[in-house]
Amino acid sequence: MKQKKIRRSLRFLPLAILLILVLLWFWPVRIFSGDAGEVESIKIFDGNTGNLVTVTDRETIEKLVENFKSVY
Repeated sequence: MKQKKIRRSLRFLPLAILLILVLLWFWPVRIFSGDAGEVESIKIFDGNTGNLVTVTDRETIEKLVENFKSVY
């Protein structure tokens, strides 16, 4: 009797694991939580071309930081 109960509960284990993985996949992740005043520069690397751009303009940094914060 005890083995049957264990086998029945083990049938739902893959479904429970799948549900947990789906929840973790869609869990919101904050990209940046700091303040724009704390950032001196932002480096943006393009993996396709190998180009690296360093942003040091204060206004552009503030816009990028606000955009990063809005991504949830």
